[in-house]
Amino acid sequence: METIRTDTYVRMSHVTGPGCVLVSLRFGRVPDGGPVITVRSSIAKAEKPSFDLEQYVAEVLEGVLDANRLHEANLEVEEIQIVPDDYPTRGQVRHCAEKITTYVIKANKTQHHKSDRAGESED
Repeated sequence: METIRTDTYVRMSHVTGPGCVLVSLRFGRVPDGGPVITVRSSIAKAEKPSFDLEQYVAEVLEGVLDANRLHEANLEVEEIQIVPDDYPTRGQVRHCAEKITTYVIKANKTQHHKSDRAGESED
């Protein structure tokens, strides 16, 4: 099952037999030192992720890069929200990041096209 939701973050859940992940990205300028990592949890205390966080971030950045190359874009990830008890399989986060980035690129192009057309006048 795949679902993409847009608000401040663009999110995609991806559930397979062996893996489950909710990838939440906020696009903007990458801060010095890389994207901000925020824990999304139902309990107030900070939880240590059950997965390799460095691998997770690397896959996000690879997926964004894949989509940017494919669509000749230059989106950057400002923030990544993680769910500490997710259990992504290798490549699953990259897949989601690429799908999310492609979605945002296409949405931006559609919005840009609509605003271009709104400025046109009929003679």
